[in-house]
Amino acid sequence: MVACRLLAYFSEHAFSHWFVGRSLGICFTGYGLHGTSHPRAYPPGVRWVFSRLPLLSARVDPASLRAATPAGRAAMYAAGTAATVVASVAITDYCWRRGARRARGFFVRANLLSVPLLLSESLRAGGDLRRAPRELAR
Repeated sequence: MVACRLLAYFSEHAFSHWFVGRSLGICFTGYGLHGTSHPRAYPPGVRWVFSRLPLLSARVDPASLRAATPAGRAAMYAAGTAATVVASVAITDYCWRRGARRARGFFVRANLLSVPLLLSESLRAGGDLRRAPRELAR
C-alpha cells in the first residue's frame, strides 16, 4: 500500500505535466530524476528525504511554452498538482475499500499531506497553482 503510493508519487506530477502539455501542443526538452525542487514545502525531517528521492521531472521547451495558448499553459501547470491530489485520494481510497490493514489511517495521513502541497503550489512564487491563473490572465 505504501510502496504503491510512493511509486506513484515519484512520477505522477511530472507525467501529468507532460501528458497534458503534449496533448495541448507543448513540447518538452528532456526528463530527469532528482529530489524535489522546493524542499521548504516539506516538514524538516521529511525535507531531507524528499530532497534526495528520485522524483521524475519534465523540462518544458521555452519556445513551445510561449507559443501555446494561455489555457494550454494554465492546464499544463495545474495538471501536476491536480494529478498528485487525485492519485493520493484514489490510491488510498482503493486500499481502504479493499480492506487493507491500517488503510483508513493511511488514507487520512496521505490526504492531509495534500494540504501543504496545495498551499505551497498556490502561495509559492513559482508554484504551479499560482502560475496557472496568471497564464489565463495574459
